[in-house]
Amino acid sequence: ATPTLTQDTTSPPSSTPAADQKVIRPLPAGFTWVELSAQQVKFGVPNTWTEVDPAALNSLTDKAKEPLKPLADAAGMSVEEFLKAAAKSSLRMILAPPVKGFSANINVVEVPFKTLPPQSLLEPQLKAFGAAIESGGRTTIPFGEALLLKYTLPVAGRTAYQRMLVVTTGVTGIAFTVTGSSAADADKHLATLSDTLSDS
Repeated sequence: ATPTLTQDTTSPPSSTPAADQKVIRPLPAGFTWVELSAQQVKFGVPNTWTEVDPAALNSLTDKAKEPLKPLADAAGMSVEEFLKAAAKSSLRMILAPPVKGFSANINVVEVPFKTLPPQSLLEPQLKAFGAAIESGGRTTIPFGEALLLKYTLPVAGRTAYQRMLVVTTGVTGIAFTVTGSSAADADKHLATLSDTLSDS
């Protein structure tokens, strides 16, 4: 189920579950785990999705770069500039098979927060890329408390629907950006991410 939002406040965030309270979620049939070894978490994606090694992004063929063009456009960059930036910051990038030139995807980056940041810290950065914030706030998923921002970005004459889910392990923060071709598509992939995010 898609997480529901609660009003974001400026009060101190609650802590993440204690280290001895591991969160282990089931993996649906037809899915595979994506492991973030250093962060000690994992999440499920459909078996048909392809993981792109961020360090190898610069060596992709032109055909392999095509599904990344909407993301580069949304960031206001060329595909080559986008790939260089993604290679530096992304922990993982997972792409769905392209449909009509667009690939739903999940991009994972580490963020320097041991506790959840306030929504007000992330919104200006998203708006700088042209994002229109639809909603935002704290939510609870099986993994624990999270910050969820729903927004759209204009991309090459159409709209990309994005969902940013930020969680913390108590040691570091992890931001998952889910991009879909429609609000329903983005929400579907967000729901799977939320339902499968587990300690590894």
